[in-house]
Amino acid sequence: ALQAGALAGVGAGVVLSGISYFGLASIPSRYVFSVTSALIIFLAAGLAAQAAQFLSNAGIVTGLDQILWNSSGLIPENGWPGRVLHALVGYTDRPTVLQGIVYVGTILVMVGLMQMTAQNKRRALRTA
Repeated sequence: ALQAGALAGVGAGVVLSGISYFGLASIPSRYVFSVTSALIIFLAAGLAAQAAQFLSNAGIVTGLDQILWNSSGLIPENGWPGRVLHALVGYTDRPTVLQGIVYVGTILVMVGLMQMTAQNKRRALRTA
């Protein structure tokens, strides 16, 4: 049973790696960095929201612990789709207000910083 589980895990990893590779390879090259940047932004937002929840669970950050929504009936966090979404974008089936604020705030800050960087590069190219 343990060996079958290990083989299933390796097989799932191979399949997901192949899907990721061929999915990214099918994206036109001019959009690859935009797509990977978006994936990184959502990953970072999920990690930040998870960190906020850890701080809340530890009693360091109090308040804003009301549940925003409950999607456990639709996509339970402990099912395989929920686990995949949790790993990729920080999905939680019962996020708190704090997690929502941190998630959206992280996205806004990262997009804003990317826009500022792009503007600075454009200005530097015009003056050079």
